[in-house]
Amino acid sequence: MRFAGPRILLAAALLPLACGRDTQRTNAVQAAPSAPRASLSARDALHLTQSLTALDGCDGGRQAFKDSVYTLIRGHCTNCHDSGGRGPNFAVDDLEQSYARVLRYQNFDNVAASRFVKKGGSMHCLTDYGFDCATHEADVALAVNDWWTNGESQCPAKGKLFSPGKTLPESLPNRDDGFTKMRWDLGGIDVRLRRTYLELEAQQFVSPGDGVSGAYQFRAPRLEPPNSALNVRGIRILVNGKYDTMADGYTGIDVGVAPGTVPTDTAVPAPFPVLSSRAQIVLQDRAAGDEISVSFDALDPIATPTCRALDTFKAKVMPALAARHCYNCHSGGAEHEPGTAPANQRFSLNLPPEELCRQFVQRIDRNHFRRSPLVTYPLNGANDHPRVFITSGEVMDNWGPWMAEETAPVAQ
Repeated sequence: MRFAGPRILLAAALLPLACGRDTQRTNAVQAAPSAPRASLSARDALHLTQSLTALDGCDGGRQAFKDSVYTLIRGHCTNCHDSGGRGPNFAVDDLEQSYARVLRYQNFDNVAASRFVKKGGSMHCLTDYGFDCATHEADVALAVNDWWTNGESQCPAKGKLFSPGKTLPESLPNRDDGFTKMRWDLGGIDVRLRRTYLELEAQQFVSPGDGVSGAYQFRAPRLEPPNSALNVRGIRILVNGKYDTMADGYTGIDVGVAPGTVPTDTAVPAPFPVLSSRAQIVLQDRAAGDEISVSFDALDPIATPTCRALDTFKAKVMPALAARHCYNCHSGGAEHEPGTAPANQRFSLNLPPEELCRQFVQRIDRNHFRRSPLVTYPLNGANDHPRVFITSGEVMDNWGPWMAEETAPVAQ
């Protein structure tokens, strides 16, 4: 089901926000008045009105899927992969759900080597379960190639790796009531990523009603690898498998994340860097029960991020941490202050200088230093962080040279 109604109604609902109304509560220190954060600009309001049709997804890709892969899996795979089956339920009767779920297993850059083709054509139904599904690699690859050639190739890029879907909580906080945490186990992408999580905070940004379809807001994306470092690149938020091409705030993410301890209790803050301090608004698709998944351009194993400019870090960055009393909340410093939760859990500064530098490196936006979470949190008050710097120059004149050293190309 899709909401109907003129786009102008959504624009009208968002107009007060476009004029500078905050979308998040503030928590500023007295030294620096709080500035609006994550407020909806006129451009973003226009984006939302223009993208109502974009969220409808790619009709050509869905039709091509229906005529090829969907026909194959509904005819051969429902014994195990229909609703309630023993395997992943991608062969369900609902076309949209099936389309979104099969996308998770398919790499169109290398059809023959994709998980969907290799596993689907392995005859595991017969060898493992004694049921002859009569699908071989050539059959599955042919169907996938038809899907791509006859429609999917013309669809907006949705990413290359897809998380499982997760249904939004029935009662999301409204925009004045904070956020709720959501996590996706990325083991569905690759078994080697099992217990590696992608975390987002979510809220109901605009409620549906009176012809307005509603919108969600997401913020604070975090990758949480438990065993080895990963480079994450290009994140997209999908609603029921559909990608709003103008909701592209996270597509520029390109960050290396070191492994750490992933809390088993989801209420405990995870000690991993925020990948972007930007908030992302995505349109609601259904009256209830929207399924959210996340796609990635890449999730690549890398060496653990290192500190390449330690002397500059000590000279340019660390003095500001003491001068602006960052240890009061984040712990550490000469007095080894205990800090306060959740700051000392999310980002403890009670570390030796080299390790502290390595943690700071993971919070740099290499494409735009000024947009680094490392900068926007204390300078702009991103995501309810207190504003501890008064001017941009105060932080960028000192931290900018260090960030430049850390991200400079390595001489061959």
